Amino acid sequence: NLVSANFREYTRWNGKGELTTMDRKNLQEILQKVHGWGKPMRFWATPDFTNAWIKLSKLGVDVLNTDHVESLHDFFKKWSTTTYQNKIPHTVYQ
Repeated sequence: NLVSANFREYTRWNGKGELTTMDRKNLQEILQKVHGWGKPMRFWATPDFTNAWIKLSKLGVDVLNTDHVESLHDFFKKWSTTTYQNKIPHTVYQ
């Protein structure tokens, strides 16, 4: 079974930029609760483009809601060859 909830009940984030601290906390709390039940989580009425897919997947959303299934598939299929994260943090130049 899957838990599915209206994204807008937890945040007004439009999918651009970063989530606010409060929005991130709200989403993390519901994800933690649902995952504690041993269930996967899906939100409906989510922003539906690349940045939102990245942020939601990194938060731990199990099923991404989309009207662009082929684009979402292609994006994640290419993920490992189009992204990079340095394993050694660098000090920010001031």
